[in-house]
Amino acid sequence: MESAKHLLRDTDGRWNCNVQTTHFEESDVIDPQELVDFLYPYLFQYFPRNVNIEVVNSWLNVYNNGCSQEPHNHVNFPDFINFSGVIFVRFDETKDGKFYFENMNLDHTILGYTHIFEQPHIVEPDVKEGDLLLFPAFVRHGVRMQNNDTNRMTLSFNLAVTPAEVD
Repeated sequence: MESAKHLLRDTDGRWNCNVQTTHFEESDVIDPQELVDFLYPYLFQYFPRNVNIEVVNSWLNVYNNGCSQEPHNHVNFPDFINFSGVIFVRFDETKDGKFYFENMNLDHTILGYTHIFEQPHIVEPDVKEGDLLLFPAFVRHGVRMQNNDTNRMTLSFNLAVTPAEVD
């Protein structure tokens, strides 16, 4: 991660947030095959063995004091992706801006469903430094405001998970 810090750039209006990222560079922060090899034992806790997994891209995000990430999803990415992931490289769960999921399907609020199951519109998963979150690329997610100087850092990536060819 340290070797990629020189690639960090401000979003400068390209995203609706303020964060330093390597997303706009031409090359991935980590070689895609190297990242797949690293993630392999974790990914197959979620996916069946008869799929192909390709890392489409990866990038580093650094959240300094005052930075946040607007709610977004990855469905408009130019290449096919169907899953996204985040590794919490540097994260103090007591101080840093929380990662969250936003439920855009408000049909569950009809007839008191949320009163029974107590499902909020926003969910902040309980994560710690070193944790990996994997989720469908269409799910809206974001990061709350960073209110300290701990420089929260994540490695994000997109995956194309497809059925394996049958012989």
